[in-house]
Amino acid sequence: MTKPPPPGPAQVFSLVRAQELATATTTVLNARAAMIQVALADPANANHAELQRMVVEKAQAVTEIGRLSWLAWASVASTAVSAWTQQAQIGVAYAAAVADSRSPFDLAAAQTRFASNAAAAAVRAGTELGAAIARTAEAPLRPLHRRLAANGKRLARSG
Repeated sequence: MTKPPPPGPAQVFSLVRAQELATATTTVLNARAAMIQVALADPANANHAELQRMVVEKAQAVTEIGRLSWLAWASVASTAVSAWTQQAQIGVAYAAAVADSRSPFDLAAAQTRFASNAAAAAVRAGTELGAAIARTAEAPLRPLHRRLAANGKRLARSG
């Protein structure tokens, strides 16, 4: 038995989770729209606990989504700075190797190392940056998915 591959940029938010999100959204919107309609028509018989819960949940969700989005973008910035720092270190090593060259062969070796190291670092940085950017799209969906799925199940049982 083989393990599934770890989530990467292409697997960040699965189609199954997207389907769950769409289904739960429909369930929650329908149930809550009906509750709001009852509350407007007959405030005395409204489900005040659920109506209050809606407001509190929205504030919590917006706060959590904002925090996760900020952290994801901070990760992008950190990844970009790390990539720049790595390229700068490669450039400094190249400059030192050129200054220390004693023959054309030393210079050719320094140039080869520079080209190889710079290309490898650029590919690695591009992959890491792409993954970090993909996480910025996925980060706000995690709490949204979790809350909507829980609310969808709860409201489906009570409705």
